[in-house]
Parts: sequence; C-alpha cells; structure tokens
Amino acid sequence: MRKLFAFIFVLLFASAVFAQTFDEANNAIAAAENNIQDMIKANFSVAYVTDTLQVAKDSLSAGKYDICIQKTDLIAARKKAAFDISDALTSIQTRIDDDRAKGISVSTVQGIYDQALTEFQDENYDRANIYITQTYTELNNAEAYTSLVMARVTGLRDNIFYFISDNWKGICVVILVIIAAGFVLYKRYYRIYLKKKIENYIERKRMINTLIKRAQEERYKKKTLSVDAYKLKVDKYKEKESELEDTINILRSKLRKFR
Repeated sequence: MRKLFAFIFVLLFASAVFAQTFDEANNAIAAAENNIQDMIKANFSVAYVTDTLQVAKDSLSAGKYDICIQKTDLIAARKKAAFDISDALTSIQTRIDDDRAKGISVSTVQGIYDQALTEFQDENYDRANIYITQTYTELNNAEAYTSLVMARVTGLRDNIFYFISDNWKGICVVILVIIAAGFVLYKRYYRIYLKKKIENYIERKRMINTLIKRAQEERYKKKTLSVDAYKLKVDKYKEKESELEDTINILRSKLRKFR
C-alpha cells in the first residue's frame, strides 16, 4: 500500500514538473516572438533570430524544453545586442557629423563606421562591435589631434600678439624702412622697365621708316609699285608710325616723373 501511494505521489510530482516546464518553454516562445517583432519595428535584420525561433519551436514540440529555453534566451540576448549596437552607431554618427562641422577630418572614421554599419545589417554583431570600438578610437584620436593643433595655433597667435605688443615701436620702424626701400627699388626697376619699353617702340618706329623708304624706292626708282598701291602702303605705315610716336611720348612722360 505504501508503495502504491509513493508511486502515485511520484507520478503527480512528475506531472506538475512537466506542466511547469512546458509552460515556461511556451511562455519563452511567446516572449521570443515579441522580441523579434520589436526588432522588426526597429528595421533590424531578423534572419538569424527567426531561424533560432524555429529551432526553439521544434524543441518545444519534441519536449526538449531546456533547449527551447536556451534558444529563446539567445533571441533575447540578440535583441539586446541589436539595440545596443544601434544606439552606439547613432551616437557615433552624431559625433562624426559634429566633428565634420567643426572642421575635424573624419574620412577615416567614416570608413570604419560604414564597415560597422554593414556588419550590423548583415547580423555579424561581433564584427560590428569590433569596428565600433575602432571607430571610437579613431574619433578620439582625430579630436585629440585637432585639439592639439588648435592649442598650438592659439599659442602661436598669442605669442605673436604679445611679441607685437612688446615690440610695436621697433616693428613700425622696420616696416617704414621696408616700405622706403621698396619704393626706391620700385622706382629704380620701373625706370629700367620704361626705358626698355621706349627702346622697343623706337626700334619698331625705325622698322616703319625702313618700310617707307623701301616703298619709295619701289615707286620712284624701280617703278614696280603703282601710285595707288604706294599711297596705300605709305599712309598705313605713317599711321602706325604716328601711333608709335604717341606711345613713346607717353612713356617718356612717365619716365620723367620717376627721375
């Protein structure tokens, strides 16, 4: 009789444990489905967790409740990791945008960030986290380098300011000397420039005179040039000669001002 009571007790206890384990696994399946829905709403890729959910359901049907719960726990962990990575990527992109607006070079950082985003979208969370860590490192380095450069620029600017403040009289004297020397040199080299230009125009005028004499020779000595052709040529040459003479006079007038 005692054995019969003991058997019934064990049977009832096993049934209670069985029912409790089935309920836990079934509830875990429901929770996993909700987690996947949350990921879908966030526009995350869910291929991996969807496959894992199917394994969990198959395990539930086969009575392997421990495996079922393990798989649903994995889905919950994947959901948390997905949202953590998404938050990290959003934070990084904000920092990149802010640094770019400040003039900080973020081209290398952007490249690593893009790799992290691609790995996340492909559900390679471990690799995504590696790239996220690298991105944070590069961001910190870029910001630190820019801060160092800005500090040096500020220090140099302050040094120049204080130097000018302490030595402004001497600096003014040096500037005046440089201006005076520059003006003297300018006058000297500009006179040389004008003289060479006048010589060039005089030479061109000589060439015009030579052409006029040649036309006269062709008309009066060789008789190879008609009256009309001669007149046309000479008028053209004299017009050009007059223009050259005017230019020479203007240049000579400028030259006299620099004596």
